Amino acid sequence: AVGAMLYEMVTQHPPFEGPTMAMLAMHLFQPVVPPSQRVADKYIPRALEELILAMLEKRPEDRPSADGVAQAMRQLSVTLGERERARGVEHLQGRAARMINTVRASQVPDEPKKGDPEASTMQISAAAPIQQKETGTPLAIVGTPLGQATELALRANGYSPLPATPQAIPAGAVAVFAPGADSDTLRALVHAGHLVLTDIDPAQMDRVSELLTMGVSEVVTRPLKVDQLAKKLQRVLRKAKRKGAR
Repeated sequence: AVGAMLYEMVTQHPPFEGPTMAMLAMHLFQPVVPPSQRVADKYIPRALEELILAMLEKRPEDRPSADGVAQAMRQLSVTLGERERARGVEHLQGRAARMINTVRASQVPDEPKKGDPEASTMQISAAAPIQQKETGTPLAIVGTPLGQATELALRANGYSPLPATPQAIPAGAVAVFAPGADSDTLRALVHAGHLVLTDIDPAQMDRVSELLTMGVSEVVTRPLKVDQLAKKLQRVLRKAKRKGAR
């Protein structure tokens, strides 16, 4: 709750918005958009953003303790307060706009001196973006984008849908779901060694044997029912595991 309050104080938006049941599902299964991406025109100290995202992790064991939060907040209150008094709020908020996208070796700042209030909050734009951890089994999605409700339902079934292209499947994806994909795309994905699932219209049931012969692992019918897709994914992964154990 405190993490959600901090998020809203920093961004002027709650972590998730929508109908009540959808928000509950998002809080349970969907990674939150980092504050710096939600309000890209404002400077948000990385240490503060990391703390907020850690407090909003899905699994309790991944969140900081109350003592850890209190200690981090005390440190932030000192370092940020010193910076504002030294530079002024307008300077601080405008810092992000003055940052460059790349940092050459000659431009990397010197190591902050001990006791320098910049030491714990100094940022350079070359730092990797902060993201929450995905907790589900990675599933690449190629082709027709899934709606928010479908993505949430997949997360509720233990899968993390990851947008992909046939040429760029995310590392770690256990399978590829390619709704609406044509035969050439499906064939290319199969030849690349991926476990592939796709969908068809009920009037195209005669295509099932063609797709299976092509190497597609499973086929679901439209409109997509996530429970059906989840069951077929489990079946595909079990088969692959048994095959790998031989």
